[in-house]
Amino acid sequence: MTPVQRAILAVLLLGNGVVFFDLFHGEASRHFDARGFEQQLRQIFPEAKMLRESFPDASLLPDDYFFFHIHEPTEFAGAALLSTYVGYYPIQGLGTSSPHDPRVCYPVQGYALVGEPSSVPIAAEDGGEVAAASRLIVRSDALEDERVVYYWVQEQGKLPSSTGARPGALGEIWNRYRSGRSDLIWVRVELLQMDPSKPLNADWQQRLYKTMQSAAKAMR
Repeated sequence: MTPVQRAILAVLLLGNGVVFFDLFHGEASRHFDARGFEQQLRQIFPEAKMLRESFPDASLLPDDYFFFHIHEPTEFAGAALLSTYVGYYPIQGLGTSSPHDPRVCYPVQGYALVGEPSSVPIAAEDGGEVAAASRLIVRSDALEDERVVYYWVQEQGKLPSSTGARPGALGEIWNRYRSGRSDLIWVRVELLQMDPSKPLNADWQQRLYKTMQSAAKAMR
């Protein structure tokens, strides 16, 4: 065997070792209290008639997810909840499922993006830790429908601190190796806001913040 062949073999063995370590380590770190989170969500949005449904296309989704579609949403503080999607991804980079960016999903459903998503700081009432969510406006002229979408990723049982670009596959593996956690939750809250140009009011900010806190607690 030539030196080049030995080097290639070493790289392949090392890569396989990293993949298998990531796989088994990811399974060991998995924990998501889906039922507890669902109960918390119903308390955060008590006025909404939340009916759990199957997502229109579940073939690319993780095993543990739920999608609440709101029928006849009740307006609250200038906005009404339309749907909530939560997907739990125990292992990143190895499975067929991965978080779906709303910038890709909504156009497929016939919605146009109104501008680029913006980062929105979400603070607790007691002035504690500030979290971050992405805000996106989508519109369908054919359906005469305009929606405001808030979405974020939570990892390691923590509040989302930023909405920046996620690392690549190798970066994710390295982060998981250092943290001891491989799982994440992808959350999307969809609102019918009476005036999408206005910032989210304090009542709805607290609802989003409580949703983030509940998601973090469910991952521990």
